[in-house]
Amino acid sequence: MQKIHVVAGGSQADPLSNTHKVVIGFSNIAGDEHGDPIVIVRGEGATIFDAKGADYIDASANFFSATFGFLESELIEAAEKQMRRIANYSTAYSRATEPVLELAERLAALVPVRNARIGFATSGSEANEFLLKFLMMRNAHRGQPMRRTVIARWGSYHGSTLLTSSLGGGDLLRDTYGIEGADFLNVSQPDMDDYARPGETEDAFVRRLADELDSVIRARGAERVAAFVAEPISMSSGAAVPPAGYFPALNEVLDRYGIPFIADEVITGFGRFGARFGSEKVALRPDGMTFAKGINSGFIPLAAFAISEDLYEGVVDAVRPSGFLMHGGTYHGNPVAAAVALKALDLYETRGVAANVERIGKVLERELTKRADHPLVRSVRHCGLAGSLKFDLGGINARPGEPKIAQRVVDAALKHRLLLRVSGGAINIGPPLVVTEAEILELFRRFDLALADTLADLKGRLPA
Repeated sequence: MQKIHVVAGGSQADPLSNTHKVVIGFSNIAGDEHGDPIVIVRGEGATIFDAKGADYIDASANFFSATFGFLESELIEAAEKQMRRIANYSTAYSRATEPVLELAERLAALVPVRNARIGFATSGSEANEFLLKFLMMRNAHRGQPMRRTVIARWGSYHGSTLLTSSLGGGDLLRDTYGIEGADFLNVSQPDMDDYARPGETEDAFVRRLADELDSVIRARGAERVAAFVAEPISMSSGAAVPPAGYFPALNEVLDRYGIPFIADEVITGFGRFGARFGSEKVALRPDGMTFAKGINSGFIPLAAFAISEDLYEGVVDAVRPSGFLMHGGTYHGNPVAAAVALKALDLYETRGVAANVERIGKVLERELTKRADHPLVRSVRHCGLAGSLKFDLGGINARPGEPKIAQRVVDAALKHRLLLRVSGGAINIGPPLVVTEAEILELFRRFDLALADTLADLKGRLPA
């Protein structure tokens, strides 16, 4: 097979030795391993197969998007049927296709946003940015052009655009791209394992975080704050489930100042945590929402945002003088992507996906709990068909000059044909929502081999 070339990092003294021509994100593009990526040729269930015939279990279902796994004939048939009618037409200039109109109606009826209006995008990053863009436009029209500050939580991830890269307070993103965060403020994650003070009760922890948000708003000036953005459960920060009173307490603070709450449901939407949307799972009342990934199992790029009637009326008022909404994109509301999403919504019901999440979620919880006492594991978290493991080496997650333990486990797992993701210092597990018990057990069999390899590699460095 001809070798595929990758554009990789290097210097004049060390010319590019890799020969592939594709830039691969979330990779060490300066590393030797980048010159020989895994070339994926097909998939089925939770498993993908490379060009050499090797099988890999993808424990995070391709960025948590492959909710129906990597092969689903009914979604393929829905795409083919729509392609034979019309495959490509933009939702713009007072034109829309039938599947897009139907999908908007169905989504508006499903989301926990009052009298929602639906807009489309091609990625979760876009959906987050578009919703915030509309808020800024509304504010400017209402004579509040300074109402631009967005508050989010440290360590969250909301996308890869310039604006969304600035939201989550991730130092790696900001430092890598030289992003200035003047219009973005951050508050704490609701992670009691990592951030509760000694002896602090759950109620006291919730009150402290609500007071923190209140203080940040008052320090900036409520008249300058456009929105608060948060995921119901942040996979990028280790999948910690917030205390029961956390979101009601935050809603109370935001309501006091008239600040919209935007729920980023790019990962948490469409059943990952058991409920249809994560907001319903954690008693969150959003004024706007974004979602992607599970909307059509990631088969064709599609994302959407929902805004409340009040927010939408503000957008309409803003464009009334010109009568023209200066917003759109060639692939926004693609008819094939929408047709696949409609079929996916059907399959969530007819296949009993929610019941599978509940049943197999218990298996996932059991297997995660079995690893809680491993010498390298600090804590495990779980909700629905998602979970995470945080790691320590004798209570110190990263010693000077020593790679983080989680990344060592990820590297070891690759040798056993298990694909894992590190985020927020944790390894996240989020298989397809139709995953079987046998697939979960095989996933953890390979995971145990990676743990054993990592422990052997660190032998002699654990505390006595």
